Amino acid sequence: MIGTVLAAALLALPGAPVGASVTGTALIQMQDPVSVFEVTVAARGDAGTIRVAHHYQGESGWLTGIVDCVRTGGPVGVVTGKVDRVHGIGWLKPGDRFSLSVYDRGRRDLIGMAWQAEAAHCLGPAPDRAITGGNLKVGAAAAD
Repeated sequence: MIGTVLAAALLALPGAPVGASVTGTALIQMQDPVSVFEVTVAARGDAGTIRVAHHYQGESGWLTGIVDCVRTGGPVGVVTGKVDRVHGIGWLKPGDRFSLSVYDRGRRDLIGMAWQAEAAHCLGPAPDRAITGGNLKVGAAAAD
């Protein structure tokens, strides 16, 4: 909770920061239960897309989302928006909110994801899960 509040305080500035971006692809492998997420982000300003694929027990599901907010501060970025298409992830539907936070540490990035009621516009969860492959890049906003 403190990480979420801190990230929100640092990043929730009015207006779309010009040049703020979060881009790349990350794999997140979880062990309990064995599950793999592949997250691809292409977000700049207050626009862009995300794609999340989930592989679990021989089954796969995916979603795509439209970005409505990108905020960055140092190596941390937050991307939020709404799901526009979903397949095989029964607890999500088009129109549900998503929030993705990234702590860019080269190829040792951390990521946080939230969905539905836990995902608020321009706010993100603490990036507390290590990626196991890929790389996400946080780009700074242009200075005024």
